Amino acid sequence: LQTLRSLVETMESNKLILLTNLFWGCVAVLHLDYEEVFNHSLAVINPLIERLNWNDRAVQNIFVASAPKEWNPPYVGLQLMVLKGLMSAITEPATVELLSRFTLLTCHT
Repeated sequence: LQTLRSLVETMESNKLILLTNLFWGCVAVLHLDYEEVFNHSLAVINPLIERLNWNDRAVQNIFVASAPKEWNPPYVGLQLMVLKGLMSAITEPATVELLSRFTLLTCHT
């Protein structure tokens, strides 16, 4: 996951849209109860959230369309999955960093 994080951090922003499978794979990893893996997953998701233009409807549509159709356990949303990280002193800093990015995103209804 560390190599993937480096890839996300150095890739041109306009090409990050091609990494939907990486994004959803890291989201799936958030279901795991291994703190180190959870942290690494957040470390990949964080720059994707930061560097992509989530106000662009095309970006939103591409990520929604590429979401896995069936989750087990069911997908409850990224924010709820990330909140689990607040329960550990090890994962709390990365969790707070990512949650703060969510508050900066514009919400379109």
